[in-house]
Amino acid sequence: HPQLGEACEEAAKMGQKLNGEQILASFIIMEHRLSSQSPWAHYFSLMSKVPVLPHAFSRDELDLLPETYRFIVAETKQRVKVLYGSLLDCCRAAHADCEFSLQEFESAIAHVWSRTVQIDEECSKTIDSTIGHGRALALVPVLDLLNHHPTANTSLT
Repeated sequence: HPQLGEACEEAAKMGQKLNGEQILASFIIMEHRLSSQSPWAHYFSLMSKVPVLPHAFSRDELDLLPETYRFIVAETKQRVKVLYGSLLDCCRAAHADCEFSLQEFESAIAHVWSRTVQIDEECSKTIDSTIGHGRALALVPVLDLLNHHPTANTSLT
């Protein structure tokens, strides 16, 4: 998506880099908005519409969790807000049309966290260094079904 590329370039100019989570979440939102026009439409139709990760739970749902989990979820919610905020800052600085709601981002990041696989370091060296930093991630239809355990560390080599 050109808008996402512009945001990544602007982030680099600002001395920041968007991470793979932010980039993939943005891609999911943008493709989802294209609906049936997206080449990913069939795959997205298989994804649940409601995120199943606790960071997207309502207040009432959170109250049902043990206190220890509520603390972890609160930290995760804060991390999502930070990722969202820095992504929007880059989009705005680039005057890119890639803004979306926190709710859309929460849903997309839930899919990123539950469906992506890590790309082997050697393979990821070919990725343009201005695109992002941190773990190189991939969203691969059908392969994402392998990443179901909470501590899964699925990778491509």
